[in-house]
Amino acid sequence: MAHFINRQGYELDKVRSERYMLIFPKAIYEFNLDAKAPLTFVLDTGVMLQPDRHMAETDLGSIPVPLQPFFPKDEFLLSYLFHDSAYKHGGLYVRKPGDADYTFEAMNRDDIDGLLRMMIKAEGGGAIKRSLIYNAVRLGGSRSFKK
Repeated sequence: MAHFINRQGYELDKVRSERYMLIFPKAIYEFNLDAKAPLTFVLDTGVMLQPDRHMAETDLGSIPVPLQPFFPKDEFLLSYLFHDSAYKHGGLYVRKPGDADYTFEAMNRDDIDGLLRMMIKAEGGGAIKRSLIYNAVRLGGSRSFKK
């Protein structure tokens, strides 16, 4: 099953502890990836994905304030970090089985949004939440792609 590894390097616990962010429609955070313990998502095929080493910005889901009690901005934090990095740069760093290094691979919006759905499942998101978040991103995400 696809999964995340090596959470060290991100300020994840700090963000989760700062619950005040839930009252704002947009809260921007900056994350620095520790090169010694990068955040990695491993697909079932053994392909490994990483976001940009210095992630530009993440708004942790762009969840409107009235919906945050049902969809907390940090509930699928890792999925949102990858998705925002992929949207910002138009792709992710990929290492295929047998490759020694990661290389940047451009991805289209459909692939990035599909990856978000897969990552939310890996973080324990149920089918209804996955579908609602995926459809919301498909509906409103075009403004943010490669910006």
